[in-house]
Amino acid sequence: MTQDRDRATYDFQRRHAEILELNRGGPVDVVMIGDSITDAGRAKPIGEAPNGLGTGYVLTMDALLQAWYPARRIRIFNVGTSGHTVRDLKARWQTDVTDLQPDWLSIMVGANDVWRQFDRVT
Repeated sequence: MTQDRDRATYDFQRRHAEILELNRGGPVDVVMIGDSITDAGRAKPIGEAPNGLGTGYVLTMDALLQAWYPARRIRIFNVGTSGHTVRDLKARWQTDVTDLQPDWLSIMVGANDVWRQFDRVT
């Protein structure tokens, strides 16, 4: 799907048809995994709508996806964990991603990996 928004080349009718086609599909499960940026105060063990997604970008994404694709019955699972690094995600991948069998996956991690580099005495 194109995201080119240049009015001279953007085909609004084709994009509208693509969105209508997306809305014809069945339910979609989305797992959003990461660190505190994803966690944002979510419910534990798994954050789900309406009140468990936290107060960050996951909540915003849920609102946008519900507005854009209401017929898809998109269900978001927030499994972000504050303080986690890429290694931590690897350790919980089976339970937090594979076992949930998502149709879509969002990964937002790395802030803790970077700042912890500065904790080390060289």
